Amino acid sequence: MGVYVRAVATGEETELNADRPFQMASVFKIPILAELLSQAHAGRRSLDDRVILTNEMKAPGSGVLKELSAGTPLTVRDLATLMIIVSDNTATDILLGLVTKEAVNARLSVCGLNAPRSRCPAVSSSTISSAWAGRPTPARTGRWRLSGSSGGSSTLTAASTGTSVPT
Repeated sequence: MGVYVRAVATGEETELNADRPFQMASVFKIPILAELLSQAHAGRRSLDDRVILTNEMKAPGSGVLKELSAGTPLTVRDLATLMIIVSDNTATDILLGLVTKEAVNARLSVCGLNAPRSRCPAVSSSTISSAWAGRPTPARTGRWRLSGSSGGSSTLTAASTGTSVPT
């Protein structure tokens, strides 16, 4: 087990195995969501866009979309919700195809995650979850700050680089 906690108000930190890499599992879905929301915020994509589910889109593993009928219409918002709430691999693969692996890697790079093991190397959630060597440490993951504004926008800031990314 690894833990990293930082009190935002005081900067006090505590950690246990904070620099030890751990299996990524579905945590890789967070950068996909961050890139999707960034594209929506920039007006390059709408969360109300529709995708029609096909049998070819269905991915093995977790999720409910693989059980739905081909032809089911879904919004990008629906896909993002399912990707995060039920860790739906089909939703993840569809969204990764929309935002692109290259854009997710660019987002990770802007956030200070430049090491090859921090990059998104695959094009499907089943491949990523088994092969992604990006194993973040609790310390690296915890050294981010999410801040919001009264206007509803939010920013993710990498403590290590000071780089801010709208989400």
